[in-house]
Amino acid sequence: MDYFDELVDLFQHSHYLGIFVILVLSGIGLPVPEEVTFVASGYMVHLGCTKFVPTVIVGYVGIIVGDIIAYFLGLRYGARLYGMWPFRYILTPQRLAKVKDHFTRHGTKTVFLAGFAMGFRVATFFVSGSMGVSLAIFILMDTLRILITMPISIWAGKYFGSDIDDAWVFLGEVRWYVILFVAVLAAFFVARHCIKKKICAGGISGCGRTSEPPPDMTGAISKVGESTVDSVTSPSKGTDI
Repeated sequence: MDYFDELVDLFQHSHYLGIFVILVLSGIGLPVPEEVTFVASGYMVHLGCTKFVPTVIVGYVGIIVGDIIAYFLGLRYGARLYGMWPFRYILTPQRLAKVKDHFTRHGTKTVFLAGFAMGFRVATFFVSGSMGVSLAIFILMDTLRILITMPISIWAGKYFGSDIDDAWVFLGEVRWYVILFVAVLAAFFVARHCIKKKICAGGISGCGRTSEPPPDMTGAISKVGESTVDSVTSPSKGTDI
């Protein structure tokens, strides 16, 4: 597997610090797959260079720190970047409005699902910051994603350390279950959105549609009041005063 031997050599000399640094850099664009780093970290546990629980903790902190950096870069520089060439031509004000509306309605799900796609993760986390996704929600969704993928990958590197190729076979099988889980979850979100949209289109209350306001009765009431006053103050026909 690409980068595995290089990471093993690095971690043998730097231990936890090396694991932390690589994962932070991966969070801001270093093209090293997280899974390879996890397995190499687990292999260090197999060799006795590190311990399993501290490795998991260091790995989690490294990923979170890297992802939060990407988030804050978006929060700090996103608006400025969108105004620069060529982004201002790609992300027109109308498109930016649509992206912001998407993150307002689906930011939680987007952060969670994007974490499983290496090619989209950093960009999505950057945009999440620029679009104002809550930091607490961002960390929560990222944590759930990490807990699904990281511990089992580190364990595989530790358990299959004597024949590391078996770790890749095992994780390849696990990956299909993860993909199935993510696909089912995504399908659920899409189906729920479509059902809600259909219900709202039908005019059922509770979907953000407001009923028509009652007609303005001010003018009618005023006219009635004037006619009443006139009838009281004006003399009737045929009455002598």
